Amino acid sequence: MMQEEFLHYIWQYQLFNHSSLKTTDGELISVLNPGFLNTHSGPDFSDAKIRIGDNIWIGNVEIHKKSSDWFSHNHHFDNAYKSVILHVVYTSDFSKVENVPELSLLGRIDLHRHLQWKKLVNHPDWIPCLNSIGDVPDIIKLQAIERLSVERLQRKTDEVYKLHVRYNGNWEKTLLIMISRSLGAKVNSPPFQVLAELIPLNNIKKLKGKLLSIEALIFGLSGLLKPQKGDAYVEKLVHEYDFLKRKYSLDEMNSTHWKFMRMRPANFPSLRIAQFSLILNNWDKLIEQLFYNSSVENLTSILQQPMNIYWKSHYRFGKTAKVKSSKLGSTMVNLILINSIVPFLYTYGKAHDDASLQESAIETLQQIKSENNSIISRWKSIGIENRSAFESQGLIELKNEYCTFKKCLTCKIGVWILNRE
Repeated sequence: MMQEEFLHYIWQYQLFNHSSLKTTDGELISVLNPGFLNTHSGPDFSDAKIRIGDNIWIGNVEIHKKSSDWFSHNHHFDNAYKSVILHVVYTSDFSKVENVPELSLLGRIDLHRHLQWKKLVNHPDWIPCLNSIGDVPDIIKLQAIERLSVERLQRKTDEVYKLHVRYNGNWEKTLLIMISRSLGAKVNSPPFQVLAELIPLNNIKKLKGKLLSIEALIFGLSGLLKPQKGDAYVEKLVHEYDFLKRKYSLDEMNSTHWKFMRMRPANFPSLRIAQFSLILNNWDKLIEQLFYNSSVENLTSILQQPMNIYWKSHYRFGKTAKVKSSKLGSTMVNLILINSIVPFLYTYGKAHDDASLQESAIETLQQIKSENNSIISRWKSIGIENRSAFESQGLIELKNEYCTFKKCLTCKIGVWILNRE
C-alpha cells in the first residue's frame, strides 16, 4: 500500500517519471518548482510553480493516496484549500475535485524505492539506518545535525512564547521561570516553578547586594525555612523573612512539594535554592550580560558566584556535612545555558526581529561543551561524534523527533540513504 508521507517525499524530490506528464483530463504538465513542504495545517506544499497547458500557475499543491481523500479529509469545506493549483494523487478514483487539475503518479514511481523505504523504517535497531549511517558522508551528517539543532531551538521557541503569554508578556519573569525549572531538573522542576512564580522580582532588585535578605526571602517562600535551635544562620534568615513577609505581604508554598529522597546531596533543593538566591542577587548583571555580552565565560561567572560560607558545610539546614563544592557545577551551569538562557535569548531576538541576538544564542551553544547523556553516548558508540552543545542538541533532536518516529523521509541522512539506492 502506498503511504501519503512517501508521496510527499516523491513530490518534494521529483522522483517520478516526468515523460509525457499530463493531468487526468489530458493537459500537459511541467513542474517548474514543486514548492515547499508544509509541516503545519493546510495544503502539503506551498509556493509551487506549475505549467498546465499554456498557463503557469503559482500556488499550493495537495497530495493524497487517491482522489476521494480530498472529500474524506473535508478539504472541500476548508478555505485554506481554495488556493490549491494541483491535486497530486497516486490513484485517480471516482471523486475528482471540480476545478482543480489532478495528476496521478500511478505507474510513474519506482516501487523498488518504496520497498527500500519500508525496509528502512521497519528496521528494529536503535535507529532505522544503523546499518547504513556509516556510509553517509560526514558533510551530510554534519549538515543534518546542524539543521536539526536550529530546528530544536525553534521548537523550544514555541515553549518560551507560551510562558511569555502565561506571565503577561513579562520577559524577565519568563526567564526566571525557565532558570528555576532547570535548577529543579526532572524531580524538583515543578516546585521550583511554583517558587519562581511567588518571587516578587521588583522587590528582589531592591535587595540587590543584600544576599542574606534575598536568601531569607527565597527560602521563606519555599516553605523550607524553619527555626533550627542553635543554628545562628537559620535564625538570621527566619528573623529577616518575618520582616520581609510583613513588608511585602508574602505567602509561602507548602514544603511537602520538595523532594529529597533518593537524590544526591548536591541536588538537594535546599542547596539549589541557595544557588538560586545567588543568581537573583546578580539578576541585573545577568540580564546585562545576556543582551550585551553573552559569552559562555561571562554567563558562567555570574552563575557560579561564591556562596555563603554556611553552604560549604551544609546541604540542608541543621545538618553539617562535607561539601565538595557548594557553587553550581559546570554540568548544571551548562544545562541552564542550554535549556533556559539560549532558548530565551533566541526567542527574544525572534520576537524583536533582532537577528544578532538569535545568532548570539547559536554562538553560545557552539561554545558549550557537548552534553554527556545516554543518547549522546549511544551516538558515540556507533561512531557519531560531536564537538559542542550545538551539535549534541542536534543529535538529541534527531533521535527523539526523527529516528524514534521513523521520519526518515524528512531526515537529510535518511533521504541520502534512500536516494543512493
